Amino acid sequence: MVAAVKYDVFLSCCRQDHPQVSALADKLKAQNLRVYFERWQMPAGVPWPQELGRILASCASVAICLGRGEMDSWQQREVHFALERKKSDADFPIIPVLLPGSQPALNLLGLKLWIDLRQGLEQSLPFTLLAAAIRRRPLGHDFQARIRETLDGLSPYKGLAYYREEDAAFFYGREEAAARLVELVRRRHWTAVVGNSGSGKSSLIRAGLLPALRHAVKEPWEIVMLVPGDRPLFNLTAAFMPLLYPGFDDEKRAVKLNEQRELLAGQPAQLKNWITTISRIQSFPCRFLLVVDPWEELYRLPRREHGGEKETLAFIDALLAATEAKVLSVVLAVRADSTGQLLGYRPLADRLQDGWLSLGPMSGAELRLAVEKPAERVGADFEDGLVAQLLNDAARVEPDSLPLLSFVLARLWRDPERRGGSMRLQSYAALQGMAGALHQAAEGAYRVLSGPDQAIAKQVMTQLAQSRQGMADAAGRKKLSEFGSEAVPVIRQLADGGLLAIVREFEEAEESVEPAHEALIRQWRRIGSWLIEGRQFAVWREKLGCTRASGEILSGYALAEARRWQDLRKNELGNEELKFIDQSYRQKVVRQIKLGTAIGLPFGLIAWFALWVGGEELLTPKLGLYVLLADAGITSFIEPDMVDIPPGEASEQKGNSLAFTMGPGAHEKDADKIEFPPHRVTLSKPFRMSRYEITFDQYQVFAYSVEKDGGCSNKHKVETDRVQDEKWGRGRRPAINVSWKDALCYAEWLSKKTGSETPYRLPTEAEWEFAARAGTGSAYWWGDTIGKQMAVCDGCGSDWQGKNERRQTAEVDDPAFKPNGWGLYHTSGNVWEWVQDCWHENYEAAPSDGSAWDGRNNGNCGRRVLRGGSWADTPIGLRSAYRYKLNADYRYYNIGFRLAQD
Repeated sequence: MVAAVKYDVFLSCCRQDHPQVSALADKLKAQNLRVYFERWQMPAGVPWPQELGRILASCASVAICLGRGEMDSWQQREVHFALERKKSDADFPIIPVLLPGSQPALNLLGLKLWIDLRQGLEQSLPFTLLAAAIRRRPLGHDFQARIRETLDGLSPYKGLAYYREEDAAFFYGREEAAARLVELVRRRHWTAVVGNSGSGKSSLIRAGLLPALRHAVKEPWEIVMLVPGDRPLFNLTAAFMPLLYPGFDDEKRAVKLNEQRELLAGQPAQLKNWITTISRIQSFPCRFLLVVDPWEELYRLPRREHGGEKETLAFIDALLAATEAKVLSVVLAVRADSTGQLLGYRPLADRLQDGWLSLGPMSGAELRLAVEKPAERVGADFEDGLVAQLLNDAARVEPDSLPLLSFVLARLWRDPERRGGSMRLQSYAALQGMAGALHQAAEGAYRVLSGPDQAIAKQVMTQLAQSRQGMADAAGRKKLSEFGSEAVPVIRQLADGGLLAIVREFEEAEESVEPAHEALIRQWRRIGSWLIEGRQFAVWREKLGCTRASGEILSGYALAEARRWQDLRKNELGNEELKFIDQSYRQKVVRQIKLGTAIGLPFGLIAWFALWVGGEELLTPKLGLYVLLADAGITSFIEPDMVDIPPGEASEQKGNSLAFTMGPGAHEKDADKIEFPPHRVTLSKPFRMSRYEITFDQYQVFAYSVEKDGGCSNKHKVETDRVQDEKWGRGRRPAINVSWKDALCYAEWLSKKTGSETPYRLPTEAEWEFAARAGTGSAYWWGDTIGKQMAVCDGCGSDWQGKNERRQTAEVDDPAFKPNGWGLYHTSGNVWEWVQDCWHENYEAAPSDGSAWDGRNNGNCGRRVLRGGSWADTPIGLRSAYRYKLNADYRYYNIGFRLAQD
C-alpha cells in the first residue's frame, strides 16, 4: 500500500553538499513546492530502512543532488530505495541534479531528466526546468533541448578520476580482481589492496567491492570511507560522527567530535564502543567496513599537531582493537612503494598475513573491456582501428597506461566533431596520442592563463608535487586557504580543466586541493622542469647555509649565483639569508670604492662618478647623468612622449570623435562575461597618452630618486633596493614588476619633478580602450585575427630583438612593430598596463563619461584593472576589450604601465 503523498520532492544529497542543497530547497519552497529535506533529523531508535522507505513513499519525486565528492552511505541508500521504487512505478521521476564542481553518477545515465546547475544555483533556466520536472509538467522545446545538451555532455568515462560506487555500472575489466577482493573481505577483518600508482586501487574498492557488499541482504554492511589526511584521528572520529549522532545539528556534532577525538587518542578501544552504540541506534544487525584510502598518507603527509608518529600509531591501534573484537573489517589501499612502512609495525603486519590483494597492470583483454563496454552501454562506438590503436599505445606507457587511457577516452568523448556516437581516429591523432595527450591538455590549460596566473599555477603544482617529502612522483593535498586568496580562482580554473581536484572531507570546514591524478605529475613535462629547479634551489640553499656557518662572505661566482636565486625566489628565503646576501654585496661595493680611491686625485671626479654609479644597482652611467640633470631641473630626458587622444585628424571627422562602444563586438567569440555588456561611452574631454610604455630608463631614475625627493604622498614604499628585470635587459624595455601603487607614485613624482601644469596620471579604463582601439571596432586595432608580427605575445608569431635569447619583452620602440592608427605602440601585448579603475565583475552601471570607476556598484578597490595583455598571454588576452584584475600591490614580470594627462 503506497503512503499518501505529502511532499512534491525528496532532496537527496551528501552531507558535505548540505549548504548548497539547503539553498536549493529554499528556492523550491519559494515556488510553493513541498520539499522533504530533513533526513539529518531522522529520529533515533527507528530502523532506518523502514523509516526511509516510509518517507520516500510519501514523496512524488526524488532529486538526487550530486556535488564534488562521492555519495556517502546515506545517499547511497536513498538512491537505492528510489531506484527500487521506479522498478514498480516507471513514471516515478528521479532527477539527477549536477551541482557546481560535480561529476555525473554513471549509474544514473539511464535516467532522462538531468538538471545542470554546475554554473551556479542562480541559473534561471535549469532551475525552472527542475521545478517543471518535479511537477511532472510537459517540457517545451527549450527545456528538451537543454536536457539533450546536458545528456550529450555526460561522459561514460572518468578521465583522471577514479570510479566511485555510483559509477559501478560502467566499471569494467577488473571483474576477477573484484570477486577475489569481495571474498577476502567477507572472511577476513584486514585486507590490503596493493598496487602501483595508476593501477586502479581506488576504483577497484569503490566500484568493485562496495556495490557487492552494499546490496547484500542477509549480511548488510555499514560502510565508512576515510582519507587519513594530516589529522587521522580527527578524520576517523569525524567519519563515524553522522552514524553515532544522527539527530545532532552541526554545532552539537562539532562539540561531540572534539570530545570523542580526545577519548579515542587515549583509549584505542573507543572505536569498538562507537560501533556497538551505532548498531544499537540502528536497531538491526550489520557488519562494519572501514575503507582507508590512501593508507600511505599516514606516513607521508605532515601533521598539524605535535607527535605525528604517535598519532599514526594511535590511529592504527584503534583499528586493531576494533577488528580484534570482530566488530569491524578494514580495507586499506596502499601504494606498492609504501608497503615497507606498513610492515614496519609488527602488530599490523601480523594482522595482514594472507590478507593481500596485489593489483598488477590490466591485461589487454581487460583493457579492451574497459574501453568498449562503457561506450556500448550508452549506444556509442569507435571508428575502425581506433580501439586497436588505443590498446597498442597504452601498452607503451606503463605505469600510467590506465589513467592515460581513461583520460584519452574522456577527451575523445568530448570531441565536438563526434558523429553518430562514434569516436574518431582523427581526434585521437589531434590529442598527440596516448603519450602526449595529458601533457598537451595540461599545457593548454596553463597557457590560457595570464602571466601572473601562470606563476600561481607553478606555485600550486610544485607545492602539491613536493608535499610528500619531495617525492616528484607523488601527489599531495593541501588546504585551499594555504595558497592565498589570489590563487583560489586559478585553482578552480585548473580544477574545471580536470587537472586538479577540490575536495572537502568529513567535518572539515574548508576545501582541500590535490592533483587529479599522480600521472599528471609524471606526464606533464613542465612540472618536471619546475621540480628540477626546485631541487637545484634546495641544494644551493644548503650550500648557502654552510657558507654562513663558516663565517665567510660570498664573492665572485658564489655572490652572482646568490643574487640570481634572490631574484627568482626572494619570497622563499628567510630574512637572515637575505641579509647575508645583501651584506656580501655591500662589501663588494666597498672593495670597488677602495680600488677607485687608489686611482688618484687627477681622476677624482670621474672616479667619484664611476664609483657612485657602480655602487648603485639601479644606475648606469647614462642614468646617473639623468639623475644629476633632473636634480638640476633638466627633465626632458625622462619625460614620456605624449600623444593627443584623439589626434587632430580624428577630431575633424564627422560625428562625436569622443564617443565609442566599450566592450567586445558581436563577432568576438572569445569574449568573457566580465567584458559585458558593451556600452556607449562619450569621453568628457580629449586627453593625452604616452606613446610608449614607461621604460626602465625612466623608471630607474624614479626608483633611485623617489625617497630623497620626499617619497610617495600616501607613504607607499617603492622597491628601491633593486628593480627586477628578469635578466632580460633594461634600457628601452618596458619597466616590469611594477605594482599599481608603484605606478601611481611614479605619476605623482614625475609631475612634481617636471613641474608639469597638467599632472601625469594613470589612464582610466575607458580612456585606455578608446586610445587602444584608435577608432576601430575590431578585436585588435589592426583587425579581427592576430596576424603575424603585430604584437609580442605567446602565439603571435612575432620576432623581436632578443627573442632568441629569451628576452621576453620587446623594446618599446622596436622597429619590428607598428603603432596603432593614433601613434601608440604595444597597446596589444608586451606588458599588461595598469589603469585607474577599481575592479568590477562586469560593466553594469559603468560610467558613461569615461571617468575612472571607483568603489560604487560593488567595486573592489583592493584590486585594480589591467589592460592590453602581455608577452606571456595568448592572443585572446590581447583583444582591445579584454580586461583583467590584480591586487593593487601585486608586482609581476609581465606588468607595466603607461601614463595619461588631461
